[in-house]
Amino acid sequence: MIDPNASETIDGDSTYTITIENMATQIFSDGSNLLRSSDTVGLSVDVQTLSIPISDHDYNGISTTLTAGENLVFGNFCYLKSDGKMWKADADASTTTPCVAMAVATITADADGLFLINGFARDDTWTWTVGGRLYTSTTDGAVTQTAPTGVGDEIQIVGIATHADRVLFNPDGYSINPGTSAKIKTGTYTGDGTTAKAITGVGFTPKYLKIWIHPTSSTTNEIFEKLDQDWADFTVKHWIQAGAEHYSYANQINSLDADGFTVDDNGLNDDPNALGIVYDYLALG
Repeated sequence: MIDPNASETIDGDSTYTITIENMATQIFSDGSNLLRSSDTVGLSVDVQTLSIPISDHDYNGISTTLTAGENLVFGNFCYLKSDGKMWKADADASTTTPCVAMAVATITADADGLFLINGFARDDTWTWTVGGRLYTSTTDGAVTQTAPTGVGDEIQIVGIATHADRVLFNPDGYSINPGTSAKIKTGTYTGDGTTAKAITGVGFTPKYLKIWIHPTSSTTNEIFEKLDQDWADFTVKHWIQAGAEHYSYANQINSLDADGFTVDDNGLNDDPNALGIVYDYLALG
């Protein structure tokens, strides 16, 4: 029983308490009679806590029964498809995200099964970095601690690692597509004196590329530029000096590629791919 004229604490469980503040000025009803502020009021409190799973493939949290669209196992992270079924989430596209639930049982296609919506889960094969964020992966049904970086990939945080083998699953309902943002990449490469040296690792197809000779590699002051609208393999070449000239040349920057670009020495061991010369570049996507 609670005295409404005082502040009292009710033990809900070993962790949580509920405090009833002074209610002397309030009027209550038990459904049929008005209660004076001097009356006592009965209050039932049921407070539950979420415990950290202590065994493999254990979970604790908010779960529900949903229908699987394909065969699923414990730890498959899923999105809700337009057919109303749960399928393995994949950060490769917006059509297979966002991840909204995790399968916590083996579920066959078109069957109903249990899914964790929010809470803790454990899998002894996990090897997470504790405290690190978890992202929807580009591998079907998986999560990763490295945010996807590919063009068109969706970046969605789905939780955090509480232990090496346990996670707090708490998915954001939205994702960011890095493909909608500007892309910038700088780097260096060393020429090999051939007519087709591929420079990779840029991560996107450049719309604009600028190459110049690294200052400590040569005293030649030249800049090479190419736009994705340039005809064929023509490149604009600038000489950085008094009375400098600007020309368009073939056989210098051959192409702007899906993951970088290809340079040419024009068959003369020339820039921007002369043997042993170091070049800097700036790529915009």
